[in-house]
Amino acid sequence: MKYVRSFSLFESAGSLTEEQIAILDKAVEGKWTFNPQTGLVDVDGNVNLDTGRSLKFYGSDSRHYEYDEQRAYIEARRKTDKSTITHTPKSLPVSFGRVTGDFNCKGNRLTTLQGSPQIVGGSFDCRHNFLHTLEGGPVEVGGTFHCTSNPIMSLEGAPKKIEGKLGGGRKKFADFSCNEFTINWNPKAWVKVYNGSEEDDEYIIFLETADEKEARKMIEPLITLDVMVEAVRQDPKMLEEIPEEFRDEVSKKAGMGPTTFKAILKADDLGLF
Repeated sequence: MKYVRSFSLFESAGSLTEEQIAILDKAVEGKWTFNPQTGLVDVDGNVNLDTGRSLKFYGSDSRHYEYDEQRAYIEARRKTDKSTITHTPKSLPVSFGRVTGDFNCKGNRLTTLQGSPQIVGGSFDCRHNFLHTLEGGPVEVGGTFHCTSNPIMSLEGAPKKIEGKLGGGRKKFADFSCNEFTINWNPKAWVKVYNGSEEDDEYIIFLETADEKEARKMIEPLITLDVMVEAVRQDPKMLEEIPEEFRDEVSKKAGMGPTTFKAILKADDLGLF
């Protein structure tokens, strides 16, 4: 692992501890750079903070640490108001800026994604933690995003963009996976999850233990008026799936009047779509 320090004449945001440097040297596959002006670490390569690598920065070297405790916690979160259950706060040991490759932080008892890189060129994996939301996580992910085995109640803070690209000839199954569903990351798929649609070409898969009401609650923060308009512009037939209470407003903003909607329904009946 090569370490390059960025020097600046401006005020410093701090420095790394010996423990943080040791973690980076072991976790980074490539070159990492600390910027004292921002206090963030940029990585040209991959970051693997999976506890299966015996990093032990939270006292565990087992990928399947206290699995029963985690499952019980997830179930409790589903059945109880989230404000009544707490867990010892845990965050990443280092704050990252940009990572060109994959970023893996699964199995670390994390309760927040604060400190995650904002831009990830590869895939982002935060499975097997204690995350309630995705706030603090990356804004853009070039590969896929995995957050299953977390007690997530809302997709607040989810990436704005997930491209789903995989290197090395690997085949993509879908862009995004959580406890309730696995989907491609686009407005059309979000609206379908909100409506409880069956599986289709967007790979909407409700897992066996999933609750459609929970799925709808999770996806709701993403279903804004602009998102629904974009979904309709991508596929006019989606207007039929837009919740009726929003349909007129979405239709108007998308430049489609009542006549257009009737034409869509007729074309659908005739099998033209």
